[in-house]
Amino acid sequence: MATGSELVLEAYREGNLIGPNASLTLAQANEGLIALNNFLETLYGYELGDFAGDWAIPPLNTAQVQGRFPLYPTNLSPNNSNIYLNPPPNARLLINSDQNITVTFPQSPDDGARMALVGLGPSTGVITFLGNGRTIEGSFTLSGTMTNLTGRRYFYRADMGDWTLLAPVTADSSPILPRAYDDFLALGILDRLSSRLGRQLTTNQSMRYRTAMGRLRAQFRQRRGWPVEQYDTLSTPAADFQYGGNTTGLFGGGSA
Repeated sequence: MATGSELVLEAYREGNLIGPNASLTLAQANEGLIALNNFLETLYGYELGDFAGDWAIPPLNTAQVQGRFPLYPTNLSPNNSNIYLNPPPNARLLINSDQNITVTFPQSPDDGARMALVGLGPSTGVITFLGNGRTIEGSFTLSGTMTNLTGRRYFYRADMGDWTLLAPVTADSSPILPRAYDDFLALGILDRLSSRLGRQLTTNQSMRYRTAMGRLRAQFRQRRGWPVEQYDTLSTPAADFQYGGNTTGLFGGGSA
């Protein structure tokens, strides 16, 4: 994977803005890195992967009435730690605990799945994240207090089996995408700089950009699923309910 400075240089060469042996000025290099990081941020959650949904650890509801509009209020059953400590992919983990707990990352994430860590409230407990057969930043476990871990975002690289930390690209670091997308990122930088520099993408460049975008969307497409309560009548399939003496679906094994 090319570094940030190499991608910016390639973008300037792609636009024929500098010669083959020329070097970028400091201002050009910095402007190109800003364009690269802004371009990457626009990809996350739309073309690249999926938007994150909130997942509370542990679930805390301080409302006096369990209102779930448009459903009638109800008393929810106690939260099960076997569930909330095993979040689904593409989750924003809202962690509010002063206890030492272990959170397991998803078992079968799609390529490009994301996880985000957000610390709420107490931050004295040590949180241990398990990669569930995969690595997190190159290790099978990640531990620390939410004071140190909050704000981290992870992107799953299936080709590496690793939850890779999402961080701004610097001159010497590389984006989280595989090498196959180097040309795409260079074109993305050029596209963002072109209006400032009096250039436009050529027909050939635009075609290459659209082709790579299509590949990116296909590779990192997410199978979006989210758990529901057992008797959420708006979301639970009818086959999962109990009717009289008969049980079907997930909550039973056939006729009683």
